[in-house]
Amino acid sequence: MTEPTLTLPVQLTDGDHTVEVGALTLAAGELVGPKLAALFHEAAAAFEAPVEEVRPDGSP
Repeated sequence: MTEPTLTLPVQLTDGDHTVEVGALTLAAGELVGPKLAALFHEAAAAFEAPVEEVRPDGSP
């Protein structure tokens, strides 16, 4: 028998803008804190990566 898992969407809201930044999947007895910390570490790394800003019309 497999252990039950729970998957929760994680959203980030800034003002009027909300985006889904990932999901947490937890096995029975697994702690939320370390999984949430790992998710935000990944998000921070993505924010630090160089990106080209694009306008809503798709132009740079």
